[in-house]
Amino acid sequence: MNRFQGLDKKDRATLLIEYWKQSTQVQQHFNDVSMKVRNFAVVVFSAFLTGVGLSIHNGIFLEVLGCKFNAAVLFALVGMFVTQLIHFMDTYWYHVFLKSAVSETLKLESEIKSVLKIESLSGAISVGSQKVEVASLFGQLPLPFSYSWPLKTFPLKWFFKGRNADSTLRHKVFYRWLLTIIFFVGLISLFFKPPLEFKQHSNSSTISGYIISGDNVRLRAEARADSEILLNLQIGQKVQILVDEESSWVKIHVYIQEESTIGYIHRDFIDTIK
Repeated sequence: MNRFQGLDKKDRATLLIEYWKQSTQVQQHFNDVSMKVRNFAVVVFSAFLTGVGLSIHNGIFLEVLGCKFNAAVLFALVGMFVTQLIHFMDTYWYHVFLKSAVSETLKLESEIKSVLKIESLSGAISVGSQKVEVASLFGQLPLPFSYSWPLKTFPLKWFFKGRNADSTLRHKVFYRWLLTIIFFVGLISLFFKPPLEFKQHSNSSTISGYIISGDNVRLRAEARADSEILLNLQIGQKVQILVDEESSWVKIHVYIQEESTIGYIHRDFIDTIK
């Protein structure tokens, strides 16, 4: 480095070490920031994944342009978008700054090594980082775990291969798998259907909480024994009373196999749910 020409060995070494200290501090700063950003990414990912789970568990559905879908899909989409924003910030800001700081530190350590004949700390860390071996599917798709003993045994070794992964590749694997998980969770959420709606009749005064107390009870079209039989109701069938005029016949509403039917049954065959 031309900036150190004209200095004796002691002054040169002193200045190099001061530069190295500052460069290492900058490197540590960006490394800490990157780790905090990834910590935040995991928190955001967990929050949206929790939203997905709660939406599925509670059966929360949204309707957009006449199409109903589980709210978990929305949580997954927004979660993917926010996670990708964090990925972009980490990858194209702090990770770039960190790599630049490491590169400058390596140059300084190379100069220090020529003066003091000592080993390079950042160089040793970089070499060790590049030797990290992760598992990969058929040697192509890096996976977020190490290539260890179980994967090296027959027949798993046919599918899983070891692959050296430097910090840049591990960084990509981290974010890509977060995005992959939340994408597939959202995709699965598309297959959850809203519950069947019970067809209410707004022009009727309804009373819920009743069941059929007999077997093969005839639901008739009119309030008399010789009218048309609409259905044969089984014991325990839930019904709604629409009109109860304290007579022998009660007008009810029943919902069976996605079919809504209104008719009359005799009062003796209806009971309250205990």
